[in-house]
Amino acid sequence: MKKFLIVIALFALTLTLAGCEKIVEVEVIEYVDREVEVEVPMTWPDIPTTVDMATVDDYLGRPDVQYVDLRDFDDKMNSGYIAGFEMIPFFMFLEDTNLLVRTDGNFTFAAEDIISQGALRALFDEDKTIFLMCGSGTRAGYVKDALDSLGYTDVINVGGLGSYTGDNLVAGDGTFNLEVQLPIPAVVDMTNIDMYLGRNDVQYVDLRNFDDKMNSGYIAGFEMIPFFDYLENTGILVRTDGNFTFAAEDIISQGALRALFDEDKTIFLMCGSGTRAGYVMAALESLGFTDVINVGGIGVYTGANLVAGDGEYLNEVSILGDYTPGTYFGFDPAGLYTATVIIGQGGGITSVFFDAVTCSTDSNDDGTNDSDCTTKQILGDAYNMVTYGGANQEWYKQANELAAAIVAAQGWDVDWDMQVDGNHEKFVVTDAEVIDDVAGVTIGVEGFLTALEDCLDQATPAS
Repeated sequence: MKKFLIVIALFALTLTLAGCEKIVEVEVIEYVDREVEVEVPMTWPDIPTTVDMATVDDYLGRPDVQYVDLRDFDDKMNSGYIAGFEMIPFFMFLEDTNLLVRTDGNFTFAAEDIISQGALRALFDEDKTIFLMCGSGTRAGYVKDALDSLGYTDVINVGGLGSYTGDNLVAGDGTFNLEVQLPIPAVVDMTNIDMYLGRNDVQYVDLRNFDDKMNSGYIAGFEMIPFFDYLENTGILVRTDGNFTFAAEDIISQGALRALFDEDKTIFLMCGSGTRAGYVMAALESLGFTDVINVGGIGVYTGANLVAGDGEYLNEVSILGDYTPGTYFGFDPAGLYTATVIIGQGGGITSVFFDAVTCSTDSNDDGTNDSDCTTKQILGDAYNMVTYGGANQEWYKQANELAAAIVAAQGWDVDWDMQVDGNHEKFVVTDAEVIDDVAGVTIGVEGFLTALEDCLDQATPAS
């Protein structure tokens, strides 16, 4: 017999999920030989522009909302919290790790307060409505202003826990103190680390680079002390044999290492797989640190405090140095050779550009060309250094290779071999020239050295 459908009932059921009323329709469909109930989810009701502690329970448990509590962990355990809100502590995390810092000390947001826009975007989901709460609403309002300035359009300050009277409060004990904790065992790893997060007696250190953090994610509460980008790059702790077997001579600056790690606390070290953490642990123990634990690599972490990365973040690490950040223009005494040097935020040389004036007409018949002037970089291949000077590369290519070599060496390397050679038709016998072992450059460099030194003199802080 042919089957046919008869809809005999349609009614609504109210399901209470985590304090949130979500409506589903249940259709009871009668077949010839059976009855089947089918749940048909309805869409969530629109979120109004204003949600506060009096109405927040109506919107809990939604997958299209990110619920963020900006208080510190001890506030959470002392005063309680609303079930479903994740902790992104303003003071203990956003400010302490230099992501969002009040430059004037108050809660009036200014654009320069955002130190790491990429990190802020990674923490807050722009594809969802974001509910922000704190103790009274002040921190929530400040962070809302910061996110609004980045183009977020669905951020709501729902206020402070002090005025919440809803049904989803998980009460604190009123006496919680982060200094009073369970004893830390000898072994803490990625399987049990969540039990020991948020303590004032622990220093939590992530040794990966910043781009690893934003790409692969991180465990909330860990500060970043990058091994490669900072400890090795600045000459504090350097693997002298290139591997991760610690040797005493690897510690270049004992004072800097002691300043970075707090000997009065237990230190949790983590990285990508645990290798860097084990190496730094051995270095600290050689200095007499007694409470250092390698908690392993984030690759095996499955806890509840992972802040996910976006899988594609790339951070251009600042080159570190002692110069003053900025762009500087230098010249040789005759004003013919020029250098442009950019010093990045880390105080290192990030870019060098060389050029030289060249003229084709002797307007006053004094034997020196002084008109129809341009620069050798502008002329490019048309300068014809290869044709008329017997060089292997055109002038601008050699100048650019010299500039790249200076960036790589962070200045003029005194160990570079120099020679005085008058064989090049374009240069007189007194010209100092860089031979091929410095990036293949053979052009005369006296004017460039003077222009470069002019830039770096300007960038050198006054003593």
